[in-house]
Amino acid sequence: MKKVIFSSFLCLSMFVQGQVQTPKASPVGKVEQRVGLTDISISYSRPAVNGRKIFGDLLPFGELWRLGANENTKITTSDILIFGPDTLSAGTYAIFAKPGKDTWEILFYTESINWGLPEKWDEGKVALRYQSEVEKTANNQENLNISIENMEFNSGNMIISWEKTKVSIPFTLNTKEK
Repeated sequence: MKKVIFSSFLCLSMFVQGQVQTPKASPVGKVEQRVGLTDISISYSRPAVNGRKIFGDLLPFGELWRLGANENTKITTSDILIFGPDTLSAGTYAIFAKPGKDTWEILFYTESINWGLPEKWDEGKVALRYQSEVEKTANNQENLNISIENMEFNSGNMIISWEKTKVSIPFTLNTKEK
C-alpha cells in the first residue's frame, strides 16, 4: 500500500512540476479591431529592447526581418485592405519588414506558417509590398508594439513602434461601397 501511495504521490508531483509556466522573453500580443465593416486581427510576439540598439545594429538596415519574435507575425482580415494603389485580399498573411534608416518596406506574405523567415524566399508569395516613412520618437518603446489607430469608417493606420522608431501604414476599406 505504501508503494502505491508513494508512486501516486511521485506521479502527481511530476505532473504538477510539468505544469509550471514561466514568463516568455517575448510575450505574445494580439490586436483585434473592427474598422468599418472589416475585422482585422494581428498576432505577434513582443521582443524587448533590453538596453540594445535595435535598428541599424541588432536588425541591420536593408535586411528582411520577420517583424517580431518566435512565430511569424500574422494579420487576418475579413475583407480587402487597400494600401495606396494596392489591394490586399481577405485572408491570413505573415508580415515581414525591411527596416531602413528613413523608410521601411512592409511585405505581406501568403505563407504564414513559417517560424521566422522562410528557408527559401518566394517572391511569388508576396501578396503586397508597402513603403512607409520612419518617424523617430523621443520616448523609448521597450517592447515591440503593433496597433490600429486613427480609425474612421473607411480607413485606419497600422502602427509599428519599437525602440525610438514608429512606422505608420495607412489603409482604406470599401465600407462605402458595401
